[in-house]
Amino acid sequence: MCFFYCASLIRKNKLKEACDTLGIIRSMSALREIQSAQTSDAIFDDMHVGIRSYQVNHDTDTNMIPLVLVHAFPFDARMWDCCVQEIREQNSKDEYLSQIPIYAFEMPGAGKTTLPIVSMSTDDRGTYPNGLDHIASAFVHALYSLGYTKALWVGISMGGYVILDIQRLFPDAVNGMGLFDSNADRDQTDQCQHRLEIATQLESHTLQAGQCFDYSDSFPSQSNDSQLLVQQAEQWLTEQSPQGIAWRERMAAGRPDLYAAFDSLTVPVLLVSGDEDPSSNPTTMRPLAARIRSSIFLHLPHTGHFTVMERPLECAIALNNLYQRVSKEN
Repeated sequence: MCFFYCASLIRKNKLKEACDTLGIIRSMSALREIQSAQTSDAIFDDMHVGIRSYQVNHDTDTNMIPLVLVHAFPFDARMWDCCVQEIREQNSKDEYLSQIPIYAFEMPGAGKTTLPIVSMSTDDRGTYPNGLDHIASAFVHALYSLGYTKALWVGISMGGYVILDIQRLFPDAVNGMGLFDSNADRDQTDQCQHRLEIATQLESHTLQAGQCFDYSDSFPSQSNDSQLLVQQAEQWLTEQSPQGIAWRERMAAGRPDLYAAFDSLTVPVLLVSGDEDPSSNPTTMRPLAARIRSSIFLHLPHTGHFTVMERPLECAIALNNLYQRVSKEN
């Protein structure tokens, strides 16, 4: 009953009022409650993939649609933990939804996931032009290894690039899509150069992982406990491999334009954007929603670039709503 009530609030743009009282502290505490999640490292297409398993039992019905979450740069799959905890709580009293198999896939070099086992050739700029395609292929084969042929893919920021590339290359593996704080553009020259400069400094050990980024503009000062989120982001960043960050920078710098992925989308799609996101705010993302026949756009006010960390409850409710739509169409 709570799910359907909250879903209707999304449609009425009143979700913020319904959920603000819960605050960030409650959701950040989920990090301590979800330690049962386990991440394993597997190899597909010569790429290492971290597979973080949440709500999965040995007798999980592989006929159910899995929810596969892909993290943002430069973090790892743990950034989804709070949102997954909210999904669990929302679904705990629903016999069907409580059984949703939930995974978070990690890119090579993220967290404790190791780098590709083979070196990739860079182009004349120093990017990995085929890196994103290799990740997309590895993720789809990881899905197959779990016993599924399709999934509801959800990606945030750089994770959005990955799921768009999966749609472009493996559309038959996509039941639905959630695109959070992301876009379809390839890097402009200055953006590409900035990524490559960071990668070079990390590889030459003249820059440490924790020195790469300033998160002061990623979590708006108006949001509850934004400093707590900045501290969490900084901690996760220091725990990343410098070589892993560098690899993903070169991969992202060489990625293609992904707008073609939208042209073949016929499955349900959710797009989520914070209005204070410096790179993927509603001005950028709303036009993407307009290109998709079966999409819902969720605008989160006073929210920055990492919506699933800042507003995990709202994001969880929106994902449950999306899962319901996907289930009805399959």
